[in-house]
Amino acid sequence: GLIEENEEGYEQSAMLNHAGNLEGNLLLVHSLMDDNVHPQNTFQFTKALIDAGKYFDLKIFPPGTHGVAYDGNSRMYLYNTYLDWLNKNLKGTE
Repeated sequence: GLIEENEEGYEQSAMLNHAGNLEGNLLLVHSLMDDNVHPQNTFQFTKALIDAGKYFDLKIFPPGTHGVAYDGNSRMYLYNTYLDWLNKNLKGTE
């Protein structure tokens, strides 16, 4: 529904309000041309994480839409980003 119809629900589900409660290692990936989530939302969220003393990795893709990857090379880069992050944070290897 629309925010006007469920403002409380929107407030409860807004990640910006929960940044300080997150634990563990975080990976954020965003495209600057996302047609669903405005990049400003990601930048506000990263500020909230920094203000809360949370460490995170951030990858920004200049082109691409909500799916982030925009061609074969960017898709491989994205998958390798995920694999590297998982290996580092779950296995303790790089």
